[in-house]
Amino acid sequence: MGQAFAAVANGLGGLDLLVYSLVFAQAHDLQQRFIETKRDDFWLALDVICYSLVAMARLAEPLMEARGGGSTITDLGGERAVPGYNVIGVAKAAHNVGKAAAYLLDAENVTGTVAYVDAGYHAMGL
Repeated sequence: MGQAFAAVANGLGGLDLLVYSLVFAQAHDLQQRFIETKRDDFWLALDVICYSLVAMARLAEPLMEARGGGSTITDLGGERAVPGYNVIGVAKAAHNVGKAAAYLLDAENVTGTVAYVDAGYHAMGL
């Protein structure tokens, strides 16, 4: 991961935007019912998904400072369905995530908000 940020630093001289979207689960957990997930597997997935954001932000921060500031856009949702459950989220509207990211990058006065790019599913409680 550090090599990618070094390449950005060398090639672009900094970073304006970090878009973070990661989902992780053990392969065997995706083959069984969600409620059969073992505690250790759950904690591993949580650690990988959440802490990797911290690690990436740590690497991105000096690159953003080099450009005078920056933004981080996160999606802690998922796009891979667990057998027996219907997952509706960003994957349904993935082609619009880039447009939303570009808008937020350019919007200097938009702070502390959640930009849902899910075709209104969050508003319907799905």
